[in-house]
Amino acid sequence: MKKRTVLLLAFLIALLAGCQATGKTISLPAAGDVTSLRVETLDGQELTYTDNETIQAVLEVLATGKATGRESVQDFPAVSPYGTVHLENQGGVTTLYYYQEDGAILAEQPYQGIYRLAGDPESALPSAN
Repeated sequence: MKKRTVLLLAFLIALLAGCQATGKTISLPAAGDVTSLRVETLDGQELTYTDNETIQAVLEVLATGKATGRESVQDFPAVSPYGTVHLENQGGVTTLYYYQEDGAILAEQPYQGIYRLAGDPESALPSAN
């Protein structure tokens, strides 16, 4: 009986540790793999960039995302307005949404999670400066 309890406890601890380790940061393609960046800003502007500097700058802002512990359970955020970032690469397209909530800027990766950003993706765009 004691062995089973210890094994069950060890399994639960390992399971919880594994759950906490996954999803802490946003899953992004490597900057060198991104061929195009398409952004729809919070005010509805549609912008496309192919230069490495802009792509790198936006990826740096997105990479600051830390998990909020909230889940993303649908294709689009349940808030309005929101901006969209499409990172096109040879393996397909990575799509993220960003929005402001309670003074913070959040990024939502559908079905992956919701992340608090340290900055605003729009501030990394040349047209926003």
